[in-house]
Amino acid sequence: MNIVQESESHGTIQMIGQFWERKDFVLFHEQVQALLEKGVVRIIVDLSRVTFISSQGLGLLVKVFSEVKENKGELLLFKPTGCVGEVIEISGLDLSMKIISSDKELASYTAQEE
Repeated sequence: MNIVQESESHGTIQMIGQFWERKDFVLFHEQVQALLEKGVVRIIVDLSRVTFISSQGLGLLVKVFSEVKENKGELLLFKPTGCVGEVIEISGLDLSMKIISSDKELASYTAQEE
């Protein structure tokens, strides 16, 4: 997991592999909190290289979504593919969270802040 602050108002958390272990949950939550403490209002979670997400991982996404929203921010899920995308869709998270499915869409979305 890697955090990249791309501007004052948005940052990206890049995730790789599987999202199911407690240590990953703790690290992810800490990174979200660090971005919020810096005043970042748009957090992009790059799921393009995540191959598995557990139900606890989904639960954490919901919790973080609420925390970001309470801070007047926005959480975006970037390119959830394969079974991760299917699980997000089956769970209905795609109905409440913004899903960005392409680099072009992400570029146009983040350009809105400029």
